[in-house]
Amino acid sequence: MYFEDFQIGNRFESHTSRTVTKEDIEKFANLTGDMNLLHLDDEFARTRKFKGRIAHGVLSLGFAIGQWYSLNLTRDSVIALVGINNLSFRAPVYPGEQIRLVSEVVSKKDSRSEPNAGILTFRDRMVKQDDTTVLEFERLVMLKKKVSNYPRIDY
Repeated sequence: MYFEDFQIGNRFESHTSRTVTKEDIEKFANLTGDMNLLHLDDEFARTRKFKGRIAHGVLSLGFAIGQWYSLNLTRDSVIALVGINNLSFRAPVYPGEQIRLVSEVVSKKDSRSEPNAGILTFRDRMVKQDDTTVLEFERLVMLKKKVSNYPRIDY
């Protein structure tokens, strides 16, 4: 889909959920260096109001971006992720829980810097299997317009 194909109010949901594992959390901690015990030690996390270790919020954010791209809607039209605004973490994600993306177009505008592109703003939420929102944010993406000078990329 290109910039023109999206309308305010369009809603999308990932086709599958992602089960967050203890191994995901440990790999993310090692990759980023975020060794906060909330993510690595069940007993410590219990002293801080949680049932056990929790996933890093930014790990859940990464899964949200991945779930958007798994929908395969903008592979040929995406130019750049422009920004993420109003990010908030609403609920913990524990190993074994499933999360999925719910996304809605909330604004669209022509790009000021790129005449062959537009900026879409999506309101994204990651939700658990019981529909509890675990995080929400606004994602700004620059997309090609249908008539543009950008080369086509085939995956």
